[in-house]
Amino acid sequence: MGTTKGATGTNKIADMVTQQVIEGLKLGKIPWQKPWSAVHPHNFASKHQYKGTNILLLGIACTNKGYEHPLFASYKQIQTIGGRIKKGERGHVVVFYKPLEVEKDVELADGTITKQLKTIPLLRYKTVFNISQTDLDLKAVSETIKEFTHKPDMNAEQLLHKQKPIIRHGGDRACYSPVTDTINMPTVKSFESQSEYYLTAYHELTHWTGHKSRCNRFDDGDHSFGSELYSKEELVAEIGANMLSNYVGLKRAVSKNSQAYINGWLSKLKNDSRLIISASSKAQQATVYITGKQAQAVGGATK
Repeated sequence: MGTTKGATGTNKIADMVTQQVIEGLKLGKIPWQKPWSAVHPHNFASKHQYKGTNILLLGIACTNKGYEHPLFASYKQIQTIGGRIKKGERGHVVVFYKPLEVEKDVELADGTITKQLKTIPLLRYKTVFNISQTDLDLKAVSETIKEFTHKPDMNAEQLLHKQKPIIRHGGDRACYSPVTDTINMPTVKSFESQSEYYLTAYHELTHWTGHKSRCNRFDDGDHSFGSELYSKEELVAEIGANMLSNYVGLKRAVSKNSQAYINGWLSKLKNDSRLIISASSKAQQATVYITGKQAQAVGGATK
C-alpha cells in the first residue's frame, strides 16, 4: 500500500475523514469496544485478581519493564507449579492487609478495666514476579491471554516512527504521558486487527504532537480527565488517527468503533458538530507535523 503524496492528497484525506465523522453523528449512540485483548493484573497461580493500589503498582511495572502480560505470582507459588525465576530477575512489590488481633483496655460501667481483643488491619507487602521473568510457558498458566499474529505494515511502521517518538510496549493501557513525553502501547499481538493497532498508536501519536515543543495544545487550561479540554483533545486525537491511517492506506473510511469513540466524547460536549471542524483543523496540523507534508487547513477552518 503506497503512501499518499503531496499536500493535495493530504487535504483530500482530511476532508474525507472530517465529512464522514460529521455524517457519522447521525448514527447516534454506537457501542464502543476496546480494540485489544485486555487482561486485568492477576495472579496466574492463584487466579486472584489484583485490586486498588496493586493495579497501579503492577501497571507501572508492566510499563517500565515492557511486560506483555500483567500476570504475576510469588516465588513460592511459581516453585509450586514447577517454575523457576530467571537469573538476575528482581521482583515487584504488592501490598495487602492482614488482620491482627491486639488487646485493648476497655473501661466497664463499674469503672473496672478489662482486656478485650480487637482486630485491626495491618498493612503488609510481598514480592511477585511477572510471567516473563520465569521459565513457565504462558499458555500453560493462563487461558485468558489471546495473541494474534500480524505481519508489520512497513508504510504504517515508517510513519509511526518517522518523528522518533519514544514508544514503549507492555501492559494493557494505550496512553501518552506529557510528563515523560512517552507513548505506551499494548503489544501488537494483543490486537485482533492490525489496522486497529496502528489506529490506536496513531491516536497516541496525535496526542504526542500536543507537547509544547511540537503543536503546543496543552497549555490552554485544565486537561484533566473528563474536562472539556480533555474531551476536545480526544476528538483531535481520534480524528488525527483516522487521517494518518488513511494516509498510509490502511483505512478508506472511519470505522464504526472509531465513530462510536468520537460520538461518545461529543455527547459530553453537548453534540456540538462545530467542534468537529475545530478538532479536524488541529488534527490536520498534527498530521502535517507527523508526515512532514505541508497542507491547508481543513475546510478553511482555523485553530
